[in-house]
Amino acid sequence: MTDNIVAASEPATTEGTDATENTVVELTTTALDEQAKIASAAVKMFDLEGKAADLRARVTYRVWLYLHTHGANNVDAHGKANGYSSTSTKYPRHVAVQFVLGLNIFDNTTDAVQKERTNKVRPFLLCEAYMDRVDDQHDFVAMGEDKFIEFYKSVGQQSGMEKLLKQLQRPDEVEAEGDPQADRVIDEALESAAVQTIKSNALSGVAMGKPMMCIVRHDGDNIVFLPLPNAAPSVIADMAAYRSDGMEAVSDTALFWHQVATVAPAIIPDIETSNEPVEPLADDDQPNASTPMLPAYAVYLLDGRTFSVANARMDDTRVLTIEPHKEVDTLASAGVPRFMDKRTRNTMFERLAKPTVCAGYGEEGRITSKSNDGRLRVQLHHKTRALNGQLAFPKLTEFGTNWTHRVSADFKASAVASLDRVAVGKLDKEFMTVLAKKRRQDKEVTVTIRNGKIGFKHDKGQTVIFDCETTGDVEARVMASDLLTCLPSLAPVDADGGLSVEVDENGMLVLSVCSKVATFRAHIQTLESGRDTRNRKLLKRVKAEPKADNTQADAVTESLAA
Repeated sequence: MTDNIVAASEPATTEGTDATENTVVELTTTALDEQAKIASAAVKMFDLEGKAADLRARVTYRVWLYLHTHGANNVDAHGKANGYSSTSTKYPRHVAVQFVLGLNIFDNTTDAVQKERTNKVRPFLLCEAYMDRVDDQHDFVAMGEDKFIEFYKSVGQQSGMEKLLKQLQRPDEVEAEGDPQADRVIDEALESAAVQTIKSNALSGVAMGKPMMCIVRHDGDNIVFLPLPNAAPSVIADMAAYRSDGMEAVSDTALFWHQVATVAPAIIPDIETSNEPVEPLADDDQPNASTPMLPAYAVYLLDGRTFSVANARMDDTRVLTIEPHKEVDTLASAGVPRFMDKRTRNTMFERLAKPTVCAGYGEEGRITSKSNDGRLRVQLHHKTRALNGQLAFPKLTEFGTNWTHRVSADFKASAVASLDRVAVGKLDKEFMTVLAKKRRQDKEVTVTIRNGKIGFKHDKGQTVIFDCETTGDVEARVMASDLLTCLPSLAPVDADGGLSVEVDENGMLVLSVCSKVATFRAHIQTLESGRDTRNRKLLKRVKAEPKADNTQADAVTESLAA
């Protein structure tokens, strides 16, 4: 910029007259020429600064769009494979942003150069993190570069985005009213109806009067208790939002989305690595531990009003179907097949899963929907505006190269067992505890349905039999890990405590429960006869539907589908 500034002349003086505060002296031609040079230099400077701000906005946008289009995990893997690295634990996309900018912070250099490169990368990293957090509210892909520049300046450019990101990262942001301190949030949680009291002083590591976080698991015989004494109060306050209360008076629509956000991720978790390489391998090549693999994230398909959830890019997967009751308006209904945008799911499911946060969407009218640009959007309006957001559903034509499974229309139950609340209680106490004790070794479980009874046998153990209503006669084998994942995940939403077990002898067992707002059906692959491999006959592969040639749409499909 200094090269464009013309050097000013020496200060002008008046001839024979002192320029004092009390004397007004007319500016000479020399002085006016000097002012003109300064003004010209200032105009050039302001012009360059304006162009630099626009250029920085464009680079900011392009960095985010590149990661969004090609997948941040894929870019991260490529960067690491080409010598990029990071010591950051707070920002997992540090390597990816370095790679896109072409600035390798730790590439054989001095501490001073590392610091300089860090300072150059940091604002783009923070902007990327902010944009990813709020994209569900602004839709940056549709915005485009020119409109993004207007948005960029309206929020205070990069420094403004950093401030907004810090506001979004506050641990107490999820509270519905005011801005309470963590201690008050914890006190309120410990006084809520969700509290269970253990009348004992025998738990070691628990300090008197000091709130503490812990992990608890029932292993069949005992309750395993892991104290986490180093968790900060802000962390405990944030986790307290998951307590099981606050949903007593919410609308059926809010309750539906809360149940979807809790049950579906428990049964169909996002898996970081599939068996499909990022880049196709040669015919005679096999992937190894260092081969970058595509993710196997959960895919939420929407067909009509029914959801089908399964992992992407996996030959074997559980499939969860969610059918809302007729009287429940979920605000999500598709005349053509769609899928849930993962970025909006990441943002909103974390909020919807927390009962105390989800309650803020619970009043009638706070959840709405709209459809434009070919996308369906379920909009959620919270009592606290910072928690407003949306779930976007692009058409399946935007699914890119991704693929997943749904249950084949050929599924037909060969036998059905209907267990009441008493039978389910016995199943949990007399059989599921056995599986919990032996969870480290995943063995097969034989399920038998016949003559008013259902039997479960773990590996070579004894068959445990329960009375129930049955139709048909069948025997099937599934893996214990599938039962251990599905049954406990379905139980919290079960309205009447019952359970239906259906088996198609061609390859699938289904566990289903009815909640107040929907029917949840977990489909599990059975093992092939005489083999330990899962049967795939009743899984139907789902890929992108054909679409008209559209270059702009092609640029974003892969990140949407990831």
